[in-house]
Amino acid sequence: MQAKYQAGKTVQSSGVEVEFGCGVYSKPHAAARQSRISGIAVVYNQAKAMMFRANVPEKSKAKLFREVCKTAALLDGLQVINVENKEMTRFQYEWGENPRFVNFLKTWGAAGTVKVKTPTSPKINNKGRVCMMIRYVMNHTGNTYRMWDLETNGVHTTRDIIWLLKKLYEASPHAFDANDAY
Repeated sequence: MQAKYQAGKTVQSSGVEVEFGCGVYSKPHAAARQSRISGIAVVYNQAKAMMFRANVPEKSKAKLFREVCKTAALLDGLQVINVENKEMTRFQYEWGENPRFVNFLKTWGAAGTVKVKTPTSPKINNKGRVCMMIRYVMNHTGNTYRMWDLETNGVHTTRDIIWLLKKLYEASPHAFDANDAY
């Protein structure tokens, strides 16, 4: 017997009941799938907000999108949840402890001078470059960051940083700031 495959229809053949649908997930997993989709939307919106607040120009947003999404996902793991009347972060719930970077949080887009001097560099050359903090590093000490070098378009993984009291991209004088509202 050949059945027509229509979404939402149930066909019983040889004692097996089959429901044809457009998704791969069964009904019990639909809620988990919806939760993952809404979680992705949350991380996406956090990433957009982080780039907006850091004043990243349009031409650089595509280059930094992957890193900002990873950072937003890491920071989302620090959200406090209530499990069996105990408050803990999502990291603590999943892995038993917070990541090492939790004591060294910085604002995404913060500017810092990264040491780039090598033993063969001349003494009069600059020993550092101004870079932008784009992500925390998980498999290193807590104060290790990924820093984006605007000049070379490369990324340095380092903890040898002198933090500047500004962002890499400062706001234009006509940019809206919620703190300036009257």
